[in-house]
Amino acid sequence: DAPMNPIPSNTIIFSAGGNVTGINVVPIPLLCGPLAKQEPKEKELLASFVGSETHEIRKRMISALKDYSDIYISTKGWEQEIKIDQLTDFIESSLKSKFVLCPRGYGATSFRLYEAMQLGSVPVYISDRFWCPWLHELNWNEFCVIINSDQIDHIHSILSSINDETYEKMQRKIEEVYKNYFTLEGTCNKILQVLEMENE
Repeated sequence: DAPMNPIPSNTIIFSAGGNVTGINVVPIPLLCGPLAKQEPKEKELLASFVGSETHEIRKRMISALKDYSDIYISTKGWEQEIKIDQLTDFIESSLKSKFVLCPRGYGATSFRLYEAMQLGSVPVYISDRFWCPWLHELNWNEFCVIINSDQIDHIHSILSSINDETYEKMQRKIEEVYKNYFTLEGTCNKILQVLEMENE
């Protein structure tokens, strides 16, 4: 939720969760640890979501997609400590999915965006407020499907309309940008670049 104490007005805040706004706020990724290297699997599913219903947008998304046979949804009530079978379920379903549904939760964004990229799937960011790091250098539409809250009922048709050529371009773009922008090392380097620009 960002700093709770009064700080000087010219302080730059690097925020991952998106629960703070202001002139000097710079969005950064919700960093997740590297997942173990996985063998690619055939993309049997259009999309999947494994997680809990921590926001109204997640509930609406689940309601809109629960009856589609090519969408896998599991809401077995994740807790702070993720059980191994839940993690396995998430990894396996993501590997089999063209798209991983990444609805916002408590914060404006989701760890799933960056986990999906590691697992070779294209993330689908669903939110009412978008927290996209490094917009001064990246066009998120090149590697992520952005869904506004008023488009939730159309998610299936939007994803179904993305042809193979476009999908493969998105996958290639993820491979191109992930290391330099969404890892711990890449994020630290980008933070230093922002600070250098501020000091010029």
